[in-house]
Amino acid sequence: MRREAMVLGHPRLTFPLKARLKVQSIGSGAKFAMTTESVRGWEINAEFATDGRPGYNPLSLLEIWIEDEVTGSTIYGFAKYLQPIGKSGMTLRIIEIDDESQTRLQSMLNRTIDEEMQGAV
Repeated sequence: MRREAMVLGHPRLTFPLKARLKVQSIGSGAKFAMTTESVRGWEINAEFATDGRPGYNPLSLLEIWIEDEVTGSTIYGFAKYLQPIGKSGMTLRIIEIDDESQTRLQSMLNRTIDEEMQGAV
């Protein structure tokens, strides 16, 4: 697999991501803690850290904080709710992120890809 194919936004790659998420509807004060299962392009599959399921729908605009578990850096952006995944998860799509956060997210993804490829050898 070529390295150029493994960049943020590539539609055919799905891989695990070691990160924690906090998600809230814009304007609300209730943040929900989640863990990431995998990332595919701009879409993040997340699992709820608690039993409470937030009442998001496809019209929900969300603020997200992605915390890299390895470096401790936090990436801030906006996302939309796409669909539920079973009873304890959901798919979110990142819709806006600043350049600095995108660079940090890309380096986190590159590190994860490198770890996955080394483990496959």
